[in-house]
Amino acid sequence: MKSRRRALALALTLALLLSWLEGAVAQPAVTVRKSILRTISVCPGSEPSTSITVTLLFDAEGMVNFTDTLAYAQCGEITATTPPSYVACPQGMLRASWLGYNASPGEALKYTVPGLSLLNVGVELSTEKGPLNLSCEDGYCRAVALGAHQVNYTLHLSLSEHLPRGVQLPVSVSWSVDPVYLYPIAFSESPQSLRESGTEISFQWTVFVNGSYTLSVVFEVRGENPWGEVVLPPPVITASLDPRLQLSLVDRYRSFALAA
Repeated sequence: MKSRRRALALALTLALLLSWLEGAVAQPAVTVRKSILRTISVCPGSEPSTSITVTLLFDAEGMVNFTDTLAYAQCGEITATTPPSYVACPQGMLRASWLGYNASPGEALKYTVPGLSLLNVGVELSTEKGPLNLSCEDGYCRAVALGAHQVNYTLHLSLSEHLPRGVQLPVSVSWSVDPVYLYPIAFSESPQSLRESGTEISFQWTVFVNGSYTLSVVFEVRGENPWGEVVLPPPVITASLDPRLQLSLVDRYRSFALAA
């Protein structure tokens, strides 16, 4: 049985209005749209790793000097489409500065740095015969489960100690499986959305994590590939620090609650 690397993405999108100064001459205001994508890779038996990709989109043309500040980042190696002039990490904040950067409308400046995990993710796999012993390498995990008819996938979520106390993080968990090989027969919590077609079953939850949260799905094994394997796709977990997306998830959660 093969379980692919679980990826957790935390997306933060916001618009910034920056004023550029060149010498003593004030330049027109330049609007910059900034998006932050935090990807946490989780593989059972190893420590999770987090990478942060920042994208800056400019709306004007000109040579500018600026500094971008990033929270919950590690002061490590930075990879950028245009390398910064210098990088500093005062008081736990990463500050990347560009001097004489040639901005163009619609042009994207991207940089990637290692980051701190904001959501802890744990995974447990078992069959009706007991826990599975996973062997993981290069982001893939295998387990031998001869004669097993069911697989129980348990997901554990908890907030990182890096987040302020009292934070309620809206989290969406979505899953898609091929019913030819796997079919969900039991949930610890009924999904708020479930769609089924001939080649795919998709289901999704929206929850608010304030401390810890556990979710389990039991799959019935219905078939194997030509190599005698059953590939169990990982769930996609999305959390957001963007207040606008948080409000959207709140509205979605309320609509599910009223419909229940």
